[in-house]
Amino acid sequence: MASFSNYRMFTRPRDFQRQKVYTAERRIGHGRRLESVQEMQSFVDSITSMPEFRTRFPRYPAIGVRDGRGCRRAMGFTDGYIKMPVWSRCEVIVIHEVAHVISPWDAHHGVKYCGIYLWLIYKVMGEKMYLELRESFLAHGVKFEDPIQKEAYVDPAKKALEMIMARKSARAAKVQTA
Repeated sequence: MASFSNYRMFTRPRDFQRQKVYTAERRIGHGRRLESVQEMQSFVDSITSMPEFRTRFPRYPAIGVRDGRGCRRAMGFTDGYIKMPVWSRCEVIVIHEVAHVISPWDAHHGVKYCGIYLWLIYKVMGEKMYLELRESFLAHGVKFEDPIQKEAYVDPAKKALEMIMARKSARAAKVQTA
């Protein structure tokens, strides 16, 4: 008789946020429709060729796109490819699946995955779409790391204070050397 004591050790954790992410995604635009596998592959290649992408995800210099006809769901595999059924062939869903490819294998639709997904939306589709998705995530209770807020937002008052302090210390250094 086989023992199942180690079963949990090899299974992925439950995907608690999946439905929330899908619901939040349905509330935003999906971008341009991509009609063919070649068109999707060109779109994915444009993502993986971005310098920021290559710096952040060097393990994935290329991600393949396969025809997903016969599949009910779009799928992203950590082996480095995505499968896209005809219904799913639009920019946002392709980015969603690319985020699955580059996320840790156990991330599912969790906090880390959603952070990577938001980052990709920001870099590929721009700030407006990023803000739409972020607001939709917040409205639907999706938990996420917000890499854009960490990366892009600098408090103007804090920045001004730092500049003043730098000037003061430069003046103090001049006075001491004189």
